[in-house]
Amino acid sequence: MQRTYLIPTIEEIWKKEQNELFEHFHNQDLVVLGDGRMDSPGHSAQYCSYTLMEMISKKILCIITMDKRMTERKSTNLEKACFKIGLQFLLDKGMKIIEVVTDAHIQVEALMKREYPNIKHSFDIWHGAKNLGKKVIKAGQEKGNKSLLDWTRDVVNHYWYSAEISKTTDESTAGLENFQNLILKYASKRHSYNPPSYRARNFLAALDHNANCQRNTFLNKDGSTRYQRYYSKKGGRWSTYALREDKKL
Repeated sequence: MQRTYLIPTIEEIWKKEQNELFEHFHNQDLVVLGDGRMDSPGHSAQYCSYTLMEMISKKILCIITMDKRMTERKSTNLEKACFKIGLQFLLDKGMKIIEVVTDAHIQVEALMKREYPNIKHSFDIWHGAKNLGKKVIKAGQEKGNKSLLDWTRDVVNHYWYSAEISKTTDESTAGLENFQNLILKYASKRHSYNPPSYRARNFLAALDHNANCQRNTFLNKDGSTRYQRYYSKKGGRWSTYALREDKKL
């Protein structure tokens, strides 16, 4: 059933979505955000999915999935291989990409310098802030350093502020991180999938994201944005996020 009907239908709908996006962004200067996701941690990963997102609209332009059997069973090479296929695919479709923003992946950095020197390559400020926060939390969990946990948010916020007022770029792939979490809804790490099924499930996640990434936020009576608070067990403090309209079915 899946192989005969569901998977071909999903792939057809995704290609239609892509073609509409390519037509919309034709002849526009694009900044593309890129990030990879492994289906399991470390060297045990079987699949990698790499997503390329247009920075302003947050629309996903391309998502590439690969099996480590395609990289001589070296899962460490998956992210670079997926990235190269995805970027070249967009260029072949006529997308005018002037900048690519990724995390500080050594293989991707070398690839950009060697094969795409005319495209600006920037590192993602969000991953830097995330890693800094993890280090502060880890230090705060050591004996005698508990007070550091109260400073985590302030340290990270200052990092963001320093990036914003400096002359360096401050592009962020935080929106891609949210999408990576959405993939879990369609391709849970608790189950194994064959390559066509895994690819189709990633396409479903991309279609879901693109249909809902520009939802309006709820407003209060005075016209201000309505926020919801939540408690982060890891960070040990409360935070807020803007409430958005319900997703489309």
